[in-house]
Amino acid sequence: MANYTSVERAPISTTYHGYEIVTQAPPSNGGAPMLEMFNILENYDLKEMGFNSPEYIFTFNEALRLAMADGLTYFGDPDFYELPIDTIISKEYAKIIDTAYCGRHTHHSFQIRLPYIKGMLHQVDFHTFLTDCGTRTITDLWGVEHPVKDVDVILTRSICKGLGWMEQCGMNWDNYWDAFRRYRHALYITNVSKEKPERFTELNYQFLTTVSVRVDEFRPVDLPDGWDHSPEKDERHWLTKQTELAYYNFRANRQFRRDYFLRALEGRRFWAREKSRDYYLASVLKKNPRFIDEPVYTQALDDMAEHIVKNYAVGRLIVTGDNRYLSGDLLDLLVGLLDLGQARTKRERTFYASAFTNAQHFPNGAFYAPGATYPQQEVCTLLRNPHIARNEEIQLSCYDDKNNMRQFYFRQLTDVVMVSSNMLAAERLGGHGLRRRHGENHRRSHHQCLCAAQLRH
Repeated sequence: MANYTSVERAPISTTYHGYEIVTQAPPSNGGAPMLEMFNILENYDLKEMGFNSPEYIFTFNEALRLAMADGLTYFGDPDFYELPIDTIISKEYAKIIDTAYCGRHTHHSFQIRLPYIKGMLHQVDFHTFLTDCGTRTITDLWGVEHPVKDVDVILTRSICKGLGWMEQCGMNWDNYWDAFRRYRHALYITNVSKEKPERFTELNYQFLTTVSVRVDEFRPVDLPDGWDHSPEKDERHWLTKQTELAYYNFRANRQFRRDYFLRALEGRRFWAREKSRDYYLASVLKKNPRFIDEPVYTQALDDMAEHIVKNYAVGRLIVTGDNRYLSGDLLDLLVGLLDLGQARTKRERTFYASAFTNAQHFPNGAFYAPGATYPQQEVCTLLRNPHIARNEEIQLSCYDDKNNMRQFYFRQLTDVVMVSSNMLAAERLGGHGLRRRHGENHRRSHHQCLCAAQLRH
């Protein structure tokens, strides 16, 4: 003790909705997990969940559990143990491409087009994964090794549509980029993930003519033709309920009618220069809520209500669910990049074995959809979007990755639904397999009546 001297260490930090969070660095075990917890929670709208609601408590507890699990696994005294702090709390994943696309980093999946290349790019911290597994290099399709730290994008063989032609012509990746620059091609982004996860999606009549829907599941006969109270007060479930609720809210729910405009103020900085018409409408309404009865507001609300009626007339029903891009298990893809013959430390061998075990535990009849904003049932129905022909749907069970590896690496991919790469889900949905369906969008519904009707079918 007489020879002990205290060590002054630089603090570590992150940001949470614009606030800087600064805390103590290891060997303290509380600081870094706390920052990781804030990074996880930033992906969820806790205010919308409601303070201490079941969804709020579950989300908060899961974020804390995941962060503390990493704390027990990775953190120790930095004088004796190499700690992966920067990789765990870093947010610099797809920042460059997203900033070039929209001026800020808010998206995590990108549908891209290049000459002979078509598919999806999903933001995944594969640098950390491969490094933790002891893999230092990646070998491309032409046998060229690349240091992991120098790789920014990984394209699979199925995304490169002209690969077979290039191989037949004796061309390699360098030849491709030479032609790319010579003809001044560019990366074309055709779609991106949504900034916030969806809670509802739309069905159409093509699907409703496929499943065995009962009368009471579609709309019970004892329901009124018009509502003098919210349909939400009826505890039963039926297919048109959410559509009727949306119409009622726009017509008669005064709190909803005000909140519909006030959303334009959410997340907006007061010093922002560009202010839209919606922003000014929201600002006036916030100052004086009685303006909600003025024509400029009532006309907009009535137009939305009429839009719901027109969609209802052609069979577009609002149900619990979301639209997501179909993908094979991305953890299986990452494991396929590992160098099997690489010498590893004890810690790397442990992580390497855990990755293989997690990848093998994905059931064939299940799906994994990170970041859902509504309670998930035991099963869900996946539908092709657009639903063109009969039977372009499949029912799968919900897979909860209790070992946290998928949750840690893919929690930001709220527009992706993963299935086992070995199953025939893509073929069932009217395609040619996962290898040829990169970037195709599918609806995912957890509506109880819909899933029951699909199960009977």
